[in-house]
Amino acid sequence: MKVAAGILTTALIAASGCNSTKAESSVQTDPAETATSARAGERVTVTVTGQGYEPSSIDAAAGAPLTLVFKRTSDQGCGHEVVFPDRNIRRELPLNEEVEITLTPAADEHIAFTCGMGMLRGTIVATR
Repeated sequence: MKVAAGILTTALIAASGCNSTKAESSVQTDPAETATSARAGERVTVTVTGQGYEPSSIDAAAGAPLTLVFKRTSDQGCGHEVVFPDRNIRRELPLNEEVEITLTPAADEHIAFTCGMGMLRGTIVATR
């Protein structure tokens, strides 16, 4: 019983690092409202709120540089940093400051980005 209580306590402590619960962070508006398309060489601003990334899905041209400009507008939630796990990129996101990250996605590549805790999620979808 002590082991189960310890595991539950550990899980609660880990979850408390983010001001939103997993259930709250998974609630999304209509995907069409949180998606955007980027042309080759374009800059896309991604606003980081307490509820997640806006837009959370970005369609991009394969083989062309794409600059994402992250701007955290809320101190709520766990959006204090952005992580691109497959690209080994991790950047702090100071409140109300723009942070640029430039990527060149390959054809048919999906590039995930998350908050430091992996609770907020977004993706770049590259097409030919």
